[in-house]
Amino acid sequence: MFKKRKEKALRKNNWKNEEVISERIIVSHPMVTEKVKMLRLSKEDLYFVAYVKPLVETHIDGLVNEFYEQFFKYLI
Repeated sequence: MFKKRKEKALRKNNWKNEEVISERIIVSHPMVTEKVKMLRLSKEDLYFVAYVKPLVETHIDGLVNEFYEQFFKYLI
C-alpha cells in the first residue's frame, strides 16, 4: 500500500521544496538514528515520511482506529 504511493510520489517528484524537506529530516538523536538504521530507511524513505507527515497528522485518529479494528478482527 505505502510502497505504491511512495513510488508514485517519487516518480512525480512532488517535493515542493526539497531543501525545506531535507532540513526537517535531520536525524541527530542516537535512538532515532538507531531506529532508522534498524529499519534500513533510505534518504528517499525519509523524504517520503516528511512529505506525508501533514496528511497523517490530519487523519491520525482514523488511521489508528482502523489499524486496531483490523488488528483485533484477525486476532480472534
